[in-house]
Amino acid sequence: MNPRAAKAAPANTEQTKARQKTYAMGMEHPHQINPIAAVHLHIFGASGSGTTTLGAALARQLGWLHLESDDFYWRQTAQPFSEVVAPDERVQAMQQRLQGVHDWIISGGSLMTWGRALQQEFTHVVFLRLDNATRMQRLHQRERDRFGEALDKDPERRRISTKFLDWAAGYEAGDDTQRSLRRHQRWIAELACPVLQLDTLEPLDGLLQSVRKFIQK
Repeated sequence: MNPRAAKAAPANTEQTKARQKTYAMGMEHPHQINPIAAVHLHIFGASGSGTTTLGAALARQLGWLHLESDDFYWRQTAQPFSEVVAPDERVQAMQQRLQGVHDWIISGGSLMTWGRALQQEFTHVVFLRLDNATRMQRLHQRERDRFGEALDKDPERRRISTKFLDWAAGYEAGDDTQRSLRRHQRWIAELACPVLQLDTLEPLDGLLQSVRKFIQK
């Protein structure tokens, strides 16, 4: 018999059980996250990078609240995406939806300009990237899927869509006057929470696995 083992003090069963319970709750082990701790996740990127798709899929998996910032940015009108909501009104509406919610996800790329009041609530941020050609192809197809023949028959709808697509095409080379890669990168540097960057050419299942590993859920 190992003489060191022979001299060891008998285990304190109650202390052992208490410590195991503490570890299980994520309260003491240095490599565990407390599962009770809230996750407030923001997924952002260029328009067409897949923020809404990823956010909605993750929310379905986890049973969490998912908000899309565009739903608060644009007023519901007969001509979609033609009238914006005042910034203070947007923030107030989002805060009301989030009040009392333990875990939530916000998708979108414009919060850096009008939603800074929410920034302090983020516990994790995911930044999505996608090559410009693929992203613009997706956006053109999305506009066609959304509005169909109206793009050909309605001059106002065509004008609004063309203006949007021209704006979106400027993301990679744009400056601080618009939503741009440069502006997003500068905003990332201001964030106090961890940031994960993903390429959305990866299949959705792989993206979901990466995000769940990142937030440890």
